[in-house]
Amino acid sequence: MIGSSFFILFLSFICSTAVVSMLLGGLEE
Repeated sequence: MIGSSFFILFLSFICSTAVVSMLLGGLEE
């Protein structure tokens, strides 16, 4: 249970980081 929840949180963190970096890259250009 705990491992599964941690895995989901980790994926959410990766997705949010990718979105933020993509938005920043778009603003820089």
